[in-house]
Amino acid sequence: MYNLMNNTYFWDNTLLLLTFDETETYNVPESEIYNDRNRVFSILLGGAVPKNMVGTQDETVYTHYSSIASVEANWGLPSLGRWDCGANLFKLVADKVNYTNWDVDANSLWLNQSLPGPLERWGYSK
Repeated sequence: MYNLMNNTYFWDNTLLLLTFDETETYNVPESEIYNDRNRVFSILLGGAVPKNMVGTQDETVYTHYSSIASVEANWGLPSLGRWDCGANLFKLVADKVNYTNWDVDANSLWLNQSLPGPLERWGYSK
């Protein structure tokens, strides 16, 4: 591990995404679930982060789908055809591929419930 940490060939072109998911108060009664915002905190590390973005904070509204949408856009991959379509891209990728992120009003954005995948046969997840 130590050799990898000091390997400039690896780190100069690497983007490491650290995400801290779920808020401390996420377990609320069903009747109050839409009153509790779930915030997700992420840190981007590595040489792929442009120098002018190091140490900055981005107030753009992202979702978990922004991670996969950013990967898709960066490498020209097709969309999964789900919530990744139209998801905001991480700023460093949006700038690279000339994508304009949506200005999202987070006060009306609720993603507190899971949606079933295409192979799921039981309806909405609880």
